[in-house]
Amino acid sequence: MRSQMTSQVLRVAADSILVSRIIIPRLQTFRSKFPFLSIQVSTEERCRGLGEADVAVCLGSPSNSEMSARSMGSWPLTMAGAPNYLQTYGVPRVPTDLSSHHFVGGDIPKDVRLTLTKRGRNLSVRLAGPLTVTDTESALAAGIGGMGLVISAQPILRHDIKEGRLISVLASWDIGVIEAHVLVQEALSPEAEAFVEFLVDTMTEH
Repeated sequence: MRSQMTSQVLRVAADSILVSRIIIPRLQTFRSKFPFLSIQVSTEERCRGLGEADVAVCLGSPSNSEMSARSMGSWPLTMAGAPNYLQTYGVPRVPTDLSSHHFVGGDIPKDVRLTLTKRGRNLSVRLAGPLTVTDTESALAAGIGGMGLVISAQPILRHDIKEGRLISVLASWDIGVIEAHVLVQEALSPEAEAFVEFLVDTMTEH
């Protein structure tokens, strides 16, 4: 029986930022209930689907072909900057102040626009910056390093804001939300079902 249990494998695919910031720090809580389960985690900057995995966790909307997607709700987006960056460039008080600020992230140097909403009022601003990176973790590192403002899901930035590495700006303005989904195979093992429940509990607590 023991050898059979040690051979069990749970394959998980997920956005890299979810793995490093949300899932891995809490994974031991799940694994303590299944000590003979081997968990294989593969990461991508953007989750493309299940592939060979038993469970996939994705930010954003899944493709239409993913009929087994389960919504785990949505997280508000947050804008933040490092203390040294804000000391140099100033703290934006209104959306129009963003025209004199740098942003870091994928595709930011292109003509990317952000809509901010407050009390029924919408303002659109152009985002620009000196650095393009292809993954969110690098964008956050650049933001913490003072290269510009970053935008990400609130739970992703929460720890850095709490520790003072980043400061939230324009918090009274709504800049949108991002949805989280879990994708599953049609037939799940009890361990995979338990992992899905673990994901739901972990991500909804944020």
